[in-house]
Amino acid sequence: MEKILIIKEVNNQTLVITDDKEEIIVNEKPIKLIEKLCLINGSSLQGRTESFKYLTNTTQKACILIKDNILLMPTLSMYNSECVYILYNKVVWVKQDEHKTMVLFNNGFKASIDCGHRTIRKQLKRCDEFYEKLYKNR
Repeated sequence: MEKILIIKEVNNQTLVITDDKEEIIVNEKPIKLIEKLCLINGSSLQGRTESFKYLTNTTQKACILIKDNILLMPTLSMYNSECVYILYNKVVWVKQDEHKTMVLFNNGFKASIDCGHRTIRKQLKRCDEFYEKLYKNR
């Protein structure tokens, strides 16, 4: 799953968009898929979100560190079916595009995300802060 760029819910299933622009449908909700990814990488989703909140002093929209090079940024509460998870580690830039946000990834793939660009920029800053504090404490 290191090829993940975006995870989002579609019709009670999960759509995963990968590095090579492949779309994979997983027959479970995104939160269940993310819980499994956390567990197979040595922690629980609860532990990952608590760590993020603790290190960044935030209470909402906790980003989820699956493993060192996979940090997912939610656009909304993880329990909201409209939430989209964006792989922080591969975002090059974001810009406002009408009422959505255009996200460019390091492989040239562009995605239009139904979320304000300020929200995504704030999440990017939180991820920067998280990595800084996480590796400072090692």
